[in-house]
Amino acid sequence: MASIFDGGKASKGYALVVVVSMLALLLFIGAGILRLVRGDRDISRNYKDLVTAYYIAEGGLYKTLDTLRQDPGFGSDGRSLTFPLGDGRYSVKIASKGDDILDITIDGRSGQGEVRLRALVEIEIQEEEETLPGQVQVKLLDFVDNTPI
Repeated sequence: MASIFDGGKASKGYALVVVVSMLALLLFIGAGILRLVRGDRDISRNYKDLVTAYYIAEGGLYKTLDTLRQDPGFGSDGRSLTFPLGDGRYSVKIASKGDDILDITIDGRSGQGEVRLRALVEIEIQEEEETLPGQVQVKLLDFVDNTPI
């Protein structure tokens, strides 16, 4: 019987088979690691986009509340208005829910992330002499956030 080290005919090509098998094994391991790293990168990017979209929506809500203090009729036509903010944009839709009650829906978007926030607010125009007549107060009655972060 011939040994793999004695240079006999049985050992010819054996080293090549071992090297090719090891390279194939390393190739499969490397491909698996690459797939895991790319998946983690995509998850991180999506999470970043979702967090950014949340803060864009929140910032859009505050800007909308400030705009309502200056112009109580803002968005009263029921149309959706879109504005840029930071690395994304937000859309505002305002619906009247009765006397001086507004339902505000804010959609924040950044990259692949999209978040919807809703707020119920009351608009009150001051008529007393103790405050400036015509001053507008916006009271936040309810805030709905179903964001999974």
